[in-house]
Amino acid sequence: MYIYFFVSFLVVVSGFMPSYFLELGENVAAHHIHSLSAILWYLLLISQAVLIKQKKNNLHRIIGKASFVLAPVVIGSAFQIMYVSQTDLKMDAFWTLTFFMVDHGMILAFAFSYFLAVRFTKQIQLHARFMAITALVVLPAPLSRLMGASLIPDLSGMARLNIVYILVEVIFVIILFRDRELRFTKNPFYFFFISILVIHGIVNFAGNSIIWAEYSNLYISAYSSASHLVNIGWLAGFLSLAFAIYLSKLRGSSESVS
Repeated sequence: MYIYFFVSFLVVVSGFMPSYFLELGENVAAHHIHSLSAILWYLLLISQAVLIKQKKNNLHRIIGKASFVLAPVVIGSAFQIMYVSQTDLKMDAFWTLTFFMVDHGMILAFAFSYFLAVRFTKQIQLHARFMAITALVVLPAPLSRLMGASLIPDLSGMARLNIVYILVEVIFVIILFRDRELRFTKNPFYFFFISILVIHGIVNFAGNSIIWAEYSNLYISAYSSASHLVNIGWLAGFLSLAFAIYLSKLRGSSESVS
């Protein structure tokens, strides 16, 4: 598992190398916070997988508590990045709306899989799979950038994006077949595989959707109006922290009763 996480980490770093790591001075604070939190998240996943392999379960649980703070920062900063991207005049309206949908899918899938990982901490196989999903569902953005910058730059943007989603879907299928061989029946990958398929389909229409454009304007307006009171992205992050702690205590209470 730690090798899988490390490979995912390399894909993310490679994908954002041209637009972020090689142009640090051109990016705003929101990008730096999100980038740092994402890097720390992957390092957390890698270290946790190594600790489990080495049967250092107590240290695994102690370090795992850091996710209560780190995951909300990833989520909160991602919401802020969406606002920054929506107000970026460098992209045309079609791609602004398209990536707005891509980002929504990634954030919601990441948050949901993390919350379920917290809820099922004591069910090791489920917990491990939910944590693995947090690394998998965020791959469309870096993969599309990696393909555009290095692998197939001459291919149209939407074609690249479709290939990226197909690659992620293929990874899900491979994992599902592997789990089937292991006779693992309670498999969360089925739900997230279907979710990715749905998001993939919607992404192809988001750029030309009037309803999605109106929602984008509403998102920008709400974010701008609330900026002097509270950053909506960070509010989402803090709510995520509270919900994760609640799930952890709920899990603890149910174990005490049993």
